[in-house]
Amino acid sequence: MTSSRNGKNDEIMELQEDTERGQWDGKFDFLMSMIAYAVGLGNVWRFPYLCYKNGGGTFLVAYSFFFVLAAVPIFVMEVSIGQYLQKGAMEMWRMCPLFKGVGIGNVVIAFMCIAYFCVIVSWAIFYMISSFNSTFPWETCNNWWNTVNCLSGNENATYVAALRQKLKLANQTTETSVEQFWEKRVLYQTDSIDEFGGIQWELLTIMFFAWLIIYFALWKGITSARKFVYFCALFPYFLIFVLLIRGLTLEGASTGISFYLTPNITKLADTTVWKDAGTQVFYSYGVGFGALIALGSSQ
Repeated sequence: MTSSRNGKNDEIMELQEDTERGQWDGKFDFLMSMIAYAVGLGNVWRFPYLCYKNGGGTFLVAYSFFFVLAAVPIFVMEVSIGQYLQKGAMEMWRMCPLFKGVGIGNVVIAFMCIAYFCVIVSWAIFYMISSFNSTFPWETCNNWWNTVNCLSGNENATYVAALRQKLKLANQTTETSVEQFWEKRVLYQTDSIDEFGGIQWELLTIMFFAWLIIYFALWKGITSARKFVYFCALFPYFLIFVLLIRGLTLEGASTGISFYLTPNITKLADTTVWKDAGTQVFYSYGVGFGALIALGSSQ
């Protein structure tokens, strides 16, 4: 009698958990959440860098290989598991308590990722706010954070040669205005690790608002944040399209496109190309983090 009563109590508790878990209003909302999750910062700023580093078209071949044989199958598997079990990344391991630590590890890694992503977002917002000027502050050397080492790129060859000769005597090198804006204005970077420095209050305030936006977007559950999901799904594509148009209008764009689409077969023998491609595929589509399981459990 006791065992049967306990079994009924367990069934009631599981039924309550299922009813409390939010569900997507429709398949389209679920699809948009998948699109929003799959496209992010990694596609905008990390992929172009790795593509250029590893030979353009060569990297694209290796990337496509890992995408088809690794990313897509694991992506579908995680979503299917979450949809079938109707559990998140931690709760799903009740089916095998020995691996419960994997679920806990997924949550810890997800928190670590969102923590540094908020820092990156604060940098991006700081740059966006700073760009609302007739002249970008990182284009000139006339700002309070610039030093005598600064070069904006508009100086003539005679001035540059004289400055480098002068700095060479002092065992120093020149720095671009872009570098100095990043290190001395955005980060308030100190000269050595021994100097701890202070708090960059502007970045701290921006990061606080970034966390605030995340909180209000998720406080009722991801399934209730319909408009937020739509924005996260569509805005990255809009941004990529804008960057594409801007890139195509730059001088030498045809050379870059040719480098991007023409693979160098000899570089496929380099293990670094395959390592970077595999890492980027998993990084871009977020497989193995447990988030796909949680999104699938709401469908």
